[in-house]
Amino acid sequence: MTDAMLLEAAAGRENDWIKQVGGIKELAISSFISAVQQAVDLQGENPQAWRWGEYHRIRYTHPLAAIMKSLGIPVEEPDIPMGGSRQTVCLMGFDGSGVVGYGAPWRQVVDLSDLAGNSFDIVAPGQSGHVFSCWYSDQAVPHAAGELCKQWFAPEEYRKGDLLVLHP
Repeated sequence: MTDAMLLEAAAGRENDWIKQVGGIKELAISSFISAVQQAVDLQGENPQAWRWGEYHRIRYTHPLAAIMKSLGIPVEEPDIPMGGSRQTVCLMGFDGSGVVGYGAPWRQVVDLSDLAGNSFDIVAPGQSGHVFSCWYSDQAVPHAAGELCKQWFAPEEYRKGDLLVLHP
């Protein structure tokens, strides 16, 4: 609704709410000033030193991290600079401290005309849910950077890797 009201006002059709704050021009100026002040409050007076990822960052916390820490098992939870916001394609909503609280941990791009040759995905923080696995957080940094991993759909490709056999 807000977007529609702003677009209408920008086209010269201000509604009563826009008029009450002084019109679209006044609203745009005051919004800009407020946004700059918020950035200054968060990252200081020098805009050249501002970095979105210094504020907006993702932290992958294992669901059992608190229990593991209470048992004396160290669990690293590093912050990773993250792009995106609540209103971007790279949807990464965040709280007042800048820590991402929700977003898309899995991204996939599949070329249906060439599944085996041109398909990619990534899952953050990694493929494994086991915190001590080398695959637990191996995709966290590439995910934050917007990268994707090649998918191996053809048996001659995926059979080249290590084979895991689970015995009951």
